[in-house]
Amino acid sequence: MKRITPIVEGHGEVMAFPKLLYRLIGEAGADGKVTISNPIRIHRSVVNRSEVLRKSVQLAARSSDAILILVDSDDDCPAEKGPEIARIAQEIAGSKPCSFVFAHREYEAWFLAAVDSLALGTGTPTIPIAPDDPEAIRGVKEKLSKLLGINYAPTTHQDKFSSRFDLATAHRACRSFRKLVREFGEILARLGMPPGDWPPGSWGEG
Repeated sequence: MKRITPIVEGHGEVMAFPKLLYRLIGEAGADGKVTISNPIRIHRSVVNRSEVLRKSVQLAARSSDAILILVDSDDDCPAEKGPEIARIAQEIAGSKPCSFVFAHREYEAWFLAAVDSLALGTGTPTIPIAPDDPEAIRGVKEKLSKLLGINYAPTTHQDKFSSRFDLATAHRACRSFRKLVREFGEILARLGMPPGDWPPGSWGEG
């Protein structure tokens, strides 16, 4: 069985991101062929520091077949900074697949895109409507709290929502989520498990 180790930014992602990746593994038809290790945390402010990044990638590479790094972009432009960080990370990982993805602006933007799929069970009296461009929103957590009638907290809600939000809706609405799906598919392909229909046809263009 192949092993992928994520490197993430926040405490919430430590629990949440593996759940999302297992959903993608299921979509790819790779159940039982891939396992996700406990993520390594790296603070967003030090991602650009090569020595910290080097140690984290080297640690992940010791016990895994591939590495997937995910951090929030905040106000950085993913297209400007992402490729260089990805190049450095892959050089550190050597022959092992290593991908880098910015969640723009925050991981929670993917939830916001599919907020209607998260409303069930929250006590929200009406089905909330997602904004047209969820990745352009500042204060995504506050927006989620308002739309869902909750006090959103990553350590309380992020793992639950990662198991429930509609993947197809997020894929259509969020460029960074499409980037994640694409990079994960490439990792699976490099591990000898190319997804036959990736992303699934029902997810639309991306």
